[in-house]
Amino acid sequence: ESSLMQACAQGSMVRGGAAMEKTELNLQEKQITKISGTDVTIEVKRVVDFTSRGWLGGAVGCPDHVQLQVTLGKESREITLYLAHTEVQREQGINRADIFGYRIELMAVRDKQVILSTEKNK
Repeated sequence: ESSLMQACAQGSMVRGGAAMEKTELNLQEKQITKISGTDVTIEVKRVVDFTSRGWLGGAVGCPDHVQLQVTLGKESREITLYLAHTEVQREQGINRADIFGYRIELMAVRDKQVILSTEKNK
């Protein structure tokens, strides 16, 4: 097996020859979790999912999104990530944020659940 295939099988990504841990988190509204091996915690404060209720891409001016509280030690920040439905939205970065040395990306929203991807920044 190639090193890329092995890294993918272990949930890692290979960039420039160095493996970077990329973790997928499946969380529910009001759930708190810790990024594995760190002191960074993520709390899902609110999930807004209009698409599953029949509003394709969310209501006009109010797309599907998640409000998170990210904490490291005594420092805490609230961020909002929007679900990217198009390549342009992904390029704009509406679905991700860099905070406390990590990139947090919103991958999916369904009812009161979200899938987040976390990865340590270079």
